Amino acid sequence: MESTEKHMENDKLVKEFFESFGPLEPSDEFTKRTMNIVLQEWVSQPQVLNTKVSVRSKVWIGVSVVLAGILIYLFDVKQIGTKDSMFGIYELQESFIQLMRSSLSEFAHVPSVVYFVVAAIIMLLVIDKMINSLVKS
Repeated sequence: MESTEKHMENDKLVKEFFESFGPLEPSDEFTKRTMNIVLQEWVSQPQVLNTKVSVRSKVWIGVSVVLAGILIYLFDVKQIGTKDSMFGIYELQESFIQLMRSSLSEFAHVPSVVYFVVAAIIMLLVIDKMINSLVKS
């Protein structure tokens, strides 16, 4: 009983002590000066934008787009006008398609375990790269 009465007295004293201070609010002049200082620092510092894609990555993206365009052209386009026929592009396309068909038919003789092992290795590499990028950031 005595301890609760002491706690209640202490609580009253603490409450009265803090009420005697009243609400602490900064003056308008202080707020204005502080905001001006913050704004001046913010404006004086240059804003640097870092691109997420590096120059090396941009080069690889460009090369892959060009190679994809060449592959699409060699697979899908049969003949574009008469100018291409004199350069032998139609024959190049036909030989490329024949080469791809023969090389892809060789993959049919590979056991399926090899495909699963290759897929597992690739997945492990991707997971490792993702975890390393998460750890570094």
